[in-house]
Amino acid sequence: MIVSDLGETFDLLNDAKDCIKRFFFILNKTTMFELETIKNQIRVIVTQVLQVDAATVELDDNTPFFGTDEHPGLIQDSLAILEIASQLADAFGLMPSDLGEEAFLNLETLSQCVFTKVNQAELV
Repeated sequence: MIVSDLGETFDLLNDAKDCIKRFFFILNKTTMFELETIKNQIRVIVTQVLQVDAATVELDDNTPFFGTDEHPGLIQDSLAILEIASQLADAFGLMPSDLGEEAFLNLETLSQCVFTKVNQAELV
């Protein structure tokens, strides 16, 4: 395509810019959906391993998994972490060792870690 004047060039560039914006908007929405899907699956796994009723236990994105003596976290048993890691590995095709200690701060950090690892695996 030959552009005859500068005005047409700017129009084409603006059209391309709008197309790129729409692409990244759609990509971001897809990514967020996938992250939310992962987060919901992890929420189910955690409540099943801990054998708690999701309706009675507050498990929002920032509920600490571990706590202090004064403010205990959701998880009191270190074996539960191993079981959660094992089930997450099975569910998402990861190795339990892919999930480091820093991932188990709360649902948000664990979901982000799993999301990152899953997407890295897809790129390989």
